[in-house]
Amino acid sequence: QEPEIQQEPEIQQEPEIQQEPEIQQEPEIQQEPEIQQEPEIVPKLIQDILHTLGKKETVFGAACAAKGVGFMTSVAGLIDEAKTMQCVDGKDKMFTLQDLGLTIVLCMPHVDALREISRRNNVAAIMYIQGRSSWHTLHLTYNNAGILMDAKELTLRQSEFSVPDWKLVVNLGDRLMERRTHGN
Repeated sequence: QEPEIQQEPEIQQEPEIQQEPEIQQEPEIQQEPEIQQEPEIVPKLIQDILHTLGKKETVFGAACAAKGVGFMTSVAGLIDEAKTMQCVDGKDKMFTLQDLGLTIVLCMPHVDALREISRRNNVAAIMYIQGRSSWHTLHLTYNNAGILMDAKELTLRQSEFSVPDWKLVVNLGDRLMERRTHGN
């Protein structure tokens, strides 16, 4: 019997030796830079008012401190709008911040006593409508160039009005409420 011929196994090529990739250092984890918000800027118009009022405790100053730049920016917008309207008709302008019990009055420079009394009565009428016995008013006086000349905060009290003067205030307040109701 013939011996079986065994085939020699095929010679396999050795696999190529692959170099291991170099170990790369991971980049340092960098913290994202902190997003810095733009500092909110108090409008110059409000800065001027607060500076003119000085260090006295005022309702307006306390509201600015408590409510922040958004509040101050809104009020500055209202004041700018009132200044524009005042330039057109040459009359005092006012608006009320009811939650503060404060009416801001843009006063015409060089007023006479009659206009001063009228201004006081108009603010008192707002106090009456709100059912309050006292009310704060911030008087702002600008010159023709729009530069603040004076700012003062006053407190009106019903007790400071004579009986006939208060009747006039009540009459003004009732007419104002009627106008609001009927949209006139």
